[in-house]
Amino acid sequence: MPKTVRGFLDPYYTKRNHWGLDNKLIVPMDRPPDMDVAIEATEHLGGLL
Repeated sequence: MPKTVRGFLDPYYTKRNHWGLDNKLIVPMDRPPDMDVAIEATEHLGGLL
């Protein structure tokens, strides 16, 4: 699979919520997020996502 397609599909299916699932993740997190750490941005596809 090309790197650009993989770069789109990974966040699309694992890191964003979906309206069709009542705003839940397709792949649930293993544990709840740590609310005391700083937020970090991750660039995908050169910043297009």
